[in-house]
Parts: sequence; structure tokens; C-alpha cells
Amino acid sequence: MSVAGEQDQRGGINFARLLMSFGPLLFLVALIIVFTVLKPSFMDPINLFNITRQISITGLIALGMTFVILTAGIDLSVGSLLAFCGMVAAVVAKGGS
Repeated sequence: MSVAGEQDQRGGINFARLLMSFGPLLFLVALIIVFTVLKPSFMDPINLFNITRQISITGLIALGMTFVILTAGIDLSVGSLLAFCGMVAAVVAKGGS
């Protein structure tokens, strides 16, 4: 639904609905602004690369789970699946014996 379609019956904008839709994004922007004001080096390219590198694994798991939930409406229990994959990777790294 577009922002132009976010109007209530009286013809005004429904701010509660907009806040529910864009609240997390506004909170993220507010956090970035606060951290940049407190520590100006927060927006340095090296720091942004480091943050991106640290969230990459969690982001990939979340992206994969999003598609699974959207297409089939099921949950694969990410925590147990991640633990199982870690165990399999450890066995394979050891030599599989």
C-alpha cells in the first residue's frame, strides 16, 4: 500500500498505521544519527565494512528463512539448523571419520 493510500475515513493521514509500517526503519535511521553524533568515526568506510562483515552470516540466514516462510509458511527452526550445520562442518573438517 502506498503512502498516498494511508488515509483514514476523515481524509487525513493515519499516523499510527504509518508508524507501524515505517517504525523499524525510522528507529534504524535514528540509531545511525545518534551513533554518528556520539562517535564521528562511525560512518568511516572501514567501520561500515566491519559492521557489514559482522552481520553477513545472520543476514544470510534471515534472508533464507524469509523466503522459506513466505513461500511455504513453515519455520525450519534456524537455531537448531545452524547448530546441525556447524556440527556437520566440524565433522567434515576433521576428516569425516
